[in-house]
Amino acid sequence: MLAAGLCVLLALLLLLRHRSLHPRLRAVGEVAMIIVLAAAAHMALHGYLYGEPSLNGDRPPFLMARVIADGPGAWYLQQHCGLVKLAICDYVQDLPNDPDDFIWGENGVWQSASEDTQKRLLQEEVPFVLATLRAYPRAQLSKSAANFLGTVNHVRPGSRRQRLGNRAIRHGDAGRTLALPAKPPGAKQSAF
Repeated sequence: MLAAGLCVLLALLLLLRHRSLHPRLRAVGEVAMIIVLAAAAHMALHGYLYGEPSLNGDRPPFLMARVIADGPGAWYLQQHCGLVKLAICDYVQDLPNDPDDFIWGENGVWQSASEDTQKRLLQEEVPFVLATLRAYPRAQLSKSAANFLGTVNHVRPGSRRQRLGNRAIRHGDAGRTLALPAKPPGAKQSAF
């Protein structure tokens, strides 16, 4: 560990000796400081509001819901719940196909779970997702890529929504767009 630290320190010293890299390193350092300050401010605000500093706060298991809704997470649970003792295994027969239903649905896993079960679900989220990725890497990566491309296509520049500007409202995955009038009925013409 000490040797690795010394190697990094020596590499940084060598980089600083070259004057041509100095402006680049300064720019990288400035961006790094902005990120560190933003993280510190976020932690301070969370500590002030909730009494405990945190970067992610009290949140639902979004990643677990997505992996299960994509399919590989559900496959993993169906095959491994007899071997592993995860809190999500209690719900394996009632897993929704939509991550929104998993978290926000009236009978969804997150909404119907007790506070202790919710804590267990959060603790087990990362190990479960990593185990799913190890078991079904190609399937999950292809689903994640498809989800990403679907999102990119949903908001791509030059799309119907962008051409309509502020007058368009997109309705979910159905892809329907409602064009609203440029101004509300009875509104006076603006001087601008």
